[in-house]
Amino acid sequence: MSRLDVYGPPLMEYQGNGSLIFDESTQMQVDFKCIQLHNGDIYVHVSFLETVGFNIINNRNHIEAIRGHLDDGRSFKSIGEVLVRERNITNYGSGMRVDGLLILSQIKIELIDNGTTSVATKLDFYLTNLKFIGSEMRWLTPNRQYGVLPLEINGLNITIYPDINYDNLVKKMESTKTATVTSYLEIYLNILSKEDILSLVTHLCSLLSFAKGTEIIWPYYQEVDDTGKVITSIHNSCISSNFGSWELIPFNALNLKPFLETTYDRYVSLLNEYELNEIIHTIVSSKLDGSFLELRALNITSAIDVLRGRWAKPHGRIQITSQNKFDKCRKLLKILINDFVKLEIQPDQISQMLNKIPELNRPSLGDILKEMVIDIGAEVSIDRIEAFIKTRNKLVHQSRFATENQYQEFTDIIHLADLLIIALLGYHGPYIDCRNWSRVQ
Repeated sequence: MSRLDVYGPPLMEYQGNGSLIFDESTQMQVDFKCIQLHNGDIYVHVSFLETVGFNIINNRNHIEAIRGHLDDGRSFKSIGEVLVRERNITNYGSGMRVDGLLILSQIKIELIDNGTTSVATKLDFYLTNLKFIGSEMRWLTPNRQYGVLPLEINGLNITIYPDINYDNLVKKMESTKTATVTSYLEIYLNILSKEDILSLVTHLCSLLSFAKGTEIIWPYYQEVDDTGKVITSIHNSCISSNFGSWELIPFNALNLKPFLETTYDRYVSLLNEYELNEIIHTIVSSKLDGSFLELRALNITSAIDVLRGRWAKPHGRIQITSQNKFDKCRKLLKILINDFVKLEIQPDQISQMLNKIPELNRPSLGDILKEMVIDIGAEVSIDRIEAFIKTRNKLVHQSRFATENQYQEFTDIIHLADLLIIALLGYHGPYIDCRNWSRVQ
């Protein structure tokens, strides 16, 4: 029998009974227990309540959904993919007793309407890996005050609250480095639609991840009414990571609050143009990843290269000169290179040279970066860019760093990426230089 407790303490846990749905005509009654871990993974252990034929076993990878009711009466249903992780079969007469372990991509839990209709007035999003200091003290329990972080984004009041067990959760998170839900974000439904709120929170999580140097996500959110009753819970399996401490923006409210409030609009306006969400995810995961330092550095250099390319396109720097002018030069270049046969260069080698001609009309990575840092106002010197190019070329072509001081080169690359995004976001406040962990004003 598959046991869920081997996966560690759950973030949330549900138990009930219902139906495992294979298709419109095939459903099997099951008891189930569902857990979601702090990293967002959702597991369900199911026990079939009736004997199962071979046709069901053979279709075990074609489960469409699981639906039912929890022991407390709420409805439970899966949304999206259902994957079979394990199954156990015991022969029983002409059929089989079956239990198994499923992995779900999303679940929805709803309060059953019993005649007293409740209306959701706010959403609470539970956040992983967030360590922060609030700017206001509020009584969250009758006996204790907690520091909360109120934000104002586009005229909306948003508040981040610590979990009641915040101190213990953070200590455990810092010591074990495991993903941990430490807090939740509250936003009211009076202005934005639910879809717009989901986008807003996703954007804030990306900015928080960049600021904290660790992956901050929401594994689930709840719709809550004025009395605090939870009407609906949506649990989402998502990309997460262990806790990391490569903090960029100091976690006190004097720094984190203005960072989020002043950069949000700029982040949204540049999101698609620069693929900022993917860029930030790449940088943060490279800070946390335990793989080879060279591979982590290559990921960040690739992210910087994407930023360079995204900047170059609207600034007309994809090519050095117009295609028409270059095509005229190309004819002369082909004649010149073909004439290399007189120098006893082999025809196949000449062919390879001819294939490189289009590269001559593309500005180098170093040239574009120098122009880009000036344009966006990044505090990056020419020497720093030239050092980065040397490291990048060694990594790309030889899979090694340019010097013996590998860690210093690695932190130099991270610092460059941090400065480029800080400049793109228009942030002018204090930050932490990862090369020496000093605070830069």
